[in-house]
Amino acid sequence: MSRPAAECRSRVRELAAAAAELGGVDGVISEPKVRDGWIGPGYGIPSQAGQDAARLVAVTEGVFLDPVYAAKAMAALIAECRAGRASGPQIFLVTGGAPTLFAGPLPSPVAGDRAAREAVRRPGPWQFVPAGPGAGE
Repeated sequence: MSRPAAECRSRVRELAAAAAELGGVDGVISEPKVRDGWIGPGYGIPSQAGQDAARLVAVTEGVFLDPVYAAKAMAALIAECRAGRASGPQIFLVTGGAPTLFAGPLPSPVAGDRAAREAVRRPGPWQFVPAGPGAGE
């Protein structure tokens, strides 16, 4: 997330209350649990944990997550469940991001930047890898 956890908790609670009112649901909206610390290498930049989570969900559930935001959120949810900090049913709402699955490599090769050139050659879970002779060159 890009905002402080306290601000996110307040906003999530407001949204939940508005959704409950819209749906005609009565009840008390409890304080949401917001976990931070999953931004990885930076806002808008894929993380290894996110890539691993996206791959796991794609293979086990057939759900494709965008490589940055949803992938990092899923990495956090998986870690919380594995650590025993999440109990009961968990709902993960995939709200979009499909266009980023086919956006191509995220790093931009810079003259003399070998790591960036290698990252472009190495497909991520979101990249289309052409098949056939000479494909992808």
